[in-house]
Amino acid sequence: VDFSTDTVMSMYKLAEYKPVLRNKVADEYTSDEDDRDENRVTNVSSLPRLAVTSLWWRVSCIALVLSGLSPKDVGAELWNLHPTVRALIRMTTSQKYRFPTADCDESQRDKVKRMEERTRETESHIVEK
Repeated sequence: VDFSTDTVMSMYKLAEYKPVLRNKVADEYTSDEDDRDENRVTNVSSLPRLAVTSLWWRVSCIALVLSGLSPKDVGAELWNLHPTVRALIRMTTSQKYRFPTADCDESQRDKVKRMEERTRETESHIVEK
């Protein structure tokens, strides 16, 4: 079976969540609150990249298997290009399922914490809209 990093990245693209934005139809409903909502997202490209969780984890499991089957090609490229897969490889090989991984230094841990905080803020901002 032929596979490459492109195969894995294509599978991750399939796991992306793309919301369907509906245009407001006057006959459906009328609400003064909806008319005043200027912050409403009207373009999907303005949203951050999201994924369907169950599909994302399936693809991540497949990525781990493929990186193990071809460690010099797929494994090395995923290690270098995909930090999350790198962390999953570290966890599965060390059998220490903790994030950030046990071999991170303090600066990497702080960076991960800041990224998680920004992600939470972005998610709450999207939910509020």
